[in-house]
Amino acid sequence: MALAAVLAAVLAGCGKQQPPGGASGKPSPMEQVLASWRQGDQAGAIQRFLETDWKSSSAVGPRSPLNHRESELPGMSPAARDKLMKEVTAQLSDLKALARAVRD
Repeated sequence: MALAAVLAAVLAGCGKQQPPGGASGKPSPMEQVLASWRQGDQAGAIQRFLETDWKSSSAVGPRSPLNHRESELPGMSPAARDKLMKEVTAQLSDLKALARAVRD
């Protein structure tokens, strides 16, 4: 149940406007978690996931494809929209796998 609440908070934060590059320019917590996950450091990714404040406006990060608003899609070219959707799908796939690992 707590995992579902965290994922809901992450996804609810998606699309919120954030300053470009963030104040420090360092990767967002979600970028750090996913980077660890993709590099095969599942234990580190899970630990970082559990330590992250997912209600923070900077948790997702301005560079994430999940940071776009649905209302932006109609104004995008078909090529840009397709590229964005591929990025979103890949990121969601990684997040789902991570969520399963956190749950287990």
